Amino acid sequence: FGVGFDAHVAHLFAEAPKRGFSTYAKIVMTEFRKYKPLTYEITIDDKVYTRECFVLTCANSNQFGNNAIIAPFADVRDGLMDISLIEKFPLIFAPSLIYRLMNNSIHHSKFFSMMKGKNIVLKNNGIMKAHIDGEPVTFTNDLNIKVIPQSLNVVVPAN
Repeated sequence: FGVGFDAHVAHLFAEAPKRGFSTYAKIVMTEFRKYKPLTYEITIDDKVYTRECFVLTCANSNQFGNNAIIAPFADVRDGLMDISLIEKFPLIFAPSLIYRLMNNSIHHSKFFSMMKGKNIVLKNNGIMKAHIDGEPVTFTNDLNIKVIPQSLNVVVPAN
């Protein structure tokens, strides 16, 4: 789940007349300079933080789409959400950040920070554009995010 630039792009991509990587890349390049980071109030286990973020992602596993590692220390078994934050960065750092996302070293970027928690509330002061697994969604209420242990049943075929 995420808000910020990636959610903005997900909404535009969903409305685009053509699909594919070239359309996605064009949207990213066109929107990067225009996009203004938003300030989010996020409560993690009853502690309130205010952060201006280019990207804010909540994940219980480490990967974004296309094998990008957005939450390098996420563990699906620890019962915690990993909150990854990327602040606005100059365009010249984009190749370095993309490289770091793809080789599991985003945590070494000065533009990256992370937190962990069991109960996360993202304050919503209007209409919040977000994405869930890359699919655009819009919320009008505060978002309550948490891991619900043992809530996914998986069927495994017998040999």
